[in-house]
Amino acid sequence: MLRMAGLSALFTLTCCSGPEGTDLNDTVGSYLNALGGRETLLGIQSVHTVDSLNMAGLSGLSEAWWVREPFMGRVRVSLGPVEQNMLFRGDSVWSLDRNGNLAPAGQEGLSQLESARATVFNNAFLGVENLEYLGDSLIAGERVSLVLLDLETPVVYCISRESGLPVALITRAMGMTMVQYPEDFTVVDGVTIALSTRDVLPEMGMESTSRNILTEFNTAHLFHDSIFSLIPGIPDWQLTVSGTPEPFQLHGGHIYLSVRVNGREALAVLDSGAGATLLDSAFARELGLLSEGAFRAQGLGGSQEFSFAPVDSYEVAGAVLRGQMPAVLPIRDAFLPATGRSIDMILGYDFLSRFITEIDYPAGTLTLHRPGEYTPPPGALRVQGELSMSLISFEAVIEDSIPVTLLLDTGAGGALHLTRTFMESRGGALADRPYRESRVEAVGGSGTVRLFEVESLTLAGATIPCGESSVFEDTGPLSRYDGILGSGILSRYTLVLDYSMPGFLLIPQQGSPFR
Repeated sequence: MLRMAGLSALFTLTCCSGPEGTDLNDTVGSYLNALGGRETLLGIQSVHTVDSLNMAGLSGLSEAWWVREPFMGRVRVSLGPVEQNMLFRGDSVWSLDRNGNLAPAGQEGLSQLESARATVFNNAFLGVENLEYLGDSLIAGERVSLVLLDLETPVVYCISRESGLPVALITRAMGMTMVQYPEDFTVVDGVTIALSTRDVLPEMGMESTSRNILTEFNTAHLFHDSIFSLIPGIPDWQLTVSGTPEPFQLHGGHIYLSVRVNGREALAVLDSGAGATLLDSAFARELGLLSEGAFRAQGLGGSQEFSFAPVDSYEVAGAVLRGQMPAVLPIRDAFLPATGRSIDMILGYDFLSRFITEIDYPAGTLTLHRPGEYTPPPGALRVQGELSMSLISFEAVIEDSIPVTLLLDTGAGGALHLTRTFMESRGGALADRPYRESRVEAVGGSGTVRLFEVESLTLAGATIPCGESSVFEDTGPLSRYDGILGSGILSRYTLVLDYSMPGFLLIPQQGSPFR
């Protein structure tokens, strides 16, 4: 069930029993009538909307097309310099990211598909599917009935007892509470819609607003077939020679590479734990780049404000990427005290996902392969994973008995980093082991970790020795996972990242097979 913790700062949300006769069917019936009635809603076969957006100092547009049967949808969002497209067809979700890279949308995309199926045409309320009545409450003095839509990412609908319309929608995803306030209701073709919507992320201190420009129903005959397809743009990268090793330096568990950004030499870190490529803000100013927006990123050390800036090109390991839009934040300031190095760039998902990336830790070389042009050697351990938030997650077992879901993070030093939430709920005997405290630097600032020993980790049926591990204070999206697999383990092998699986390979050195 959805946890309501943290909402008291937003509303008076003290549940109480409703009057006699108030139940789920009464509340749903009132809600459907307020929207236009069951028959009117059942008659909607397609929806097309256009909305203006304002967020983080940027403005933009969102356009969506939906068809009831067979269910499919397309959402296109542009916000300042950032654009993203998502396509929902059958049981599949695809995304075209801000750099034109086409890929399966991962677990969060599937969660959005489930939500869209339930809510776009109000199917969950028309069939009373996955709904639970939670009682009544007050929001800003208005009495509301609380109805839980129990999905993978559950939502609480706060429905006005007076009007039957939603006052707020509350959900908790990626470790954060999100509240949506629909406002300024009007009627279009017999259906009540909100002309404006305000979205609030209290933990991040962020707010966005949207304003409806167009809503039209049953116009699927006007949808061109191309709407429900995503076609990558002209490739924005070139790999001069596929499969050519390039040297890197391994220092403090981090992979350092020489790069050229707009023709200028720079130092970069290769980081599979970065959901986007990052550029240092001071370095961006030195290049004369103008950044846009004021978003917030969540990392091990907390949240950090960032913006976006256009980069004509950057070159690394024989690859040239053009027309990129990396996030900009103060990387040098964050990492210099801990690493002793002035880092200009962090190469994350939108770089790594274009290639099959072979990291030979013992040899100190990085090799980029074009997709489909890599054959793993005999003895390679294949670890199937999931792509979520542009990161690779996978299942493993600690010391033959404790199942965990981990993130693969080449940017994390140390062996295994477990969240405090996991240790307190399912860590078992691990929580009682002797430990020492240490400080770490990451996106969002510094943090404190507890260090202790873990004997082994089993993944894809193979058991590998672990070593010194840590517990850290998880925040935001990190709370979805039990921990992070870092370079303390990865550096014993050749690691091959393949986002098309999605997953990775571990290749043991000769004479060091898995057990």
